[in-house]
Amino acid sequence: AGPIGRALLAYPAAFMLHVQAFPDQLQFLNGAGLPSFVEQLVGANADMGRSAVAVMTMYNTQQSTVGLAYAMNTFFPAEAYANWGYAGYLFSILWVGALLGLLHTTILRKQKTQLNLFIYIIVLRFQVQVMLGGFIDYLFSVNLIFSIATIIFIGLLSKQQLAKRKGDT
Repeated sequence: AGPIGRALLAYPAAFMLHVQAFPDQLQFLNGAGLPSFVEQLVGANADMGRSAVAVMTMYNTQQSTVGLAYAMNTFFPAEAYANWGYAGYLFSILWVGALLGLLHTTILRKQKTQLNLFIYIIVLRFQVQVMLGGFIDYLFSVNLIFSIATIIFIGLLSKQQLAKRKGDT
């Protein structure tokens, strides 16, 4: 179907299947998909895994069991709804909007250096990865944590180098 068919047909259809499945046919996940230590803290339904996998297993059991179908991916608010209902749905929209708005305004207000452009590329890459990956990725993402740690480390190194150059002159 290609990327356009996927965006216009597959993701909205999967979104509606998420709304139909939770909580009538499947119980809310309550944070399933988070790392196991966080799942234990919040009391997540760890048996279910991510909502896209649970919905695929429910609606396409035969293909899922054989291994031909794995997940029914959709937009991030659907996973938030599958985890926490309407409250999760509304919170996900506010959280992601605030997070992306803060990231973009912070980056765009900074001076355009090689490091800041690198940071902007990492943020854009993160957005593309998690936009259709699910809401859990906006709450806890190893890639984002590693990227931020790398950025901080590079920033500290560049400040040290700058201070060293100023001290030498």
